[in-house]
Amino acid sequence: MNIKLEKIKENLSEKFDKKQHQRASEIIKRLKPLYRKIFAEHHCNLNSVNRILEMSQALSIANIKKDHNANSDPILKYFWSNADKWNLLNYVNYYCAAGKIIYKEALSKHIGVSPKTLNKYINEALDGDYFIIMAPFLENLKDNRILNIRPSIDTTVAYIDWHVKNMEENFKFATNYLDLPETFEELKSKLN
Repeated sequence: MNIKLEKIKENLSEKFDKKQHQRASEIIKRLKPLYRKIFAEHHCNLNSVNRILEMSQALSIANIKKDHNANSDPILKYFWSNADKWNLLNYVNYYCAAGKIIYKEALSKHIGVSPKTLNKYINEALDGDYFIIMAPFLENLKDNRILNIRPSIDTTVAYIDWHVKNMEENFKFATNYLDLPETFEELKSKLN
């Protein structure tokens, strides 16, 4: 993947025409409450428009990497191919980690796809060894006809690896652009 952050020169707003100036001002005004939530409000002025643009690039790069990382993994590629499959993986992983029962009918309600479509996705995931059938570790199955779905070990590891890579990108973003509190305790208190 050959995409990188392009540095934008300072004082860029001095080169804006009237329309560009109005657009930048409106974007900054609307971003300010969003950036306040992540300690980046200090960039929300026309003098820092270069940083706003670099942040936008960094967010785009992070999402391009998310897509690349999912598509380059043979397991995750199956789920990433459409939003319903990705949502299916999220729900199955959640219920597995929570030790709760999850089965086709319940998943169909959560995801909002037809039972026939969901059946197809689950059967493909089972056939591909992406999912397995296994009893939950906290709840008891009262009906032997229920097939409790779990991600396979390889799927679990690929899923977590994908999220860790995304967090690494988020940490890079945070250290480059955010004015974070000095201690973790201060950060926790500001986030709560």
